[in-house]
Amino acid sequence: MISSLFRISKSFFPQVTKGVHFSNGFLKIIVSNPLTNHSSCAVIISKKHYKSAVQRILAMGAESVILSLGGRGAIAGKGDQVVEVVPPRIEAVSPIGAGDALNAAFVWAQLNGYDFLQSVRWGVAAGTASAKLPGMRFANRQQTEQIYDQVEIR
Repeated sequence: MISSLFRISKSFFPQVTKGVHFSNGFLKIIVSNPLTNHSSCAVIISKKHYKSAVQRILAMGAESVILSLGGRGAIAGKGDQVVEVVPPRIEAVSPIGAGDALNAAFVWAQLNGYDFLQSVRWGVAAGTASAKLPGMRFANRQQTEQIYDQVEIR
């Protein structure tokens, strides 16, 4: 599986991919020249490529995939469905920990009986709400609910 992931990564990120590491259920792509921001990344990778990467990981046997795009939301896939989950535009105060908030809210939603897409939507809402807060703080449920209805699934 790791060699297949490396080939996929190398096909999408040929200039930077050095290797792929899978540990504790998490995939890490090891790069030689890390990109400094999303605008640099956008030059190399389009949403089409993100969706294709999610589809290819699903085809390798993953039950579901969530690819976080930071302030741009996430690409999520399960079965044969791959969608873009888009947050509302906000003034981010501190995005530190927003990805952790996404993960935590996703797990919370799954444990509380929400379906996959609703769970990803909760995750993106929690990450977005947390990015609006100063320092390394996580949004509470009320703050997350205020964002949830504005998160779009495309």
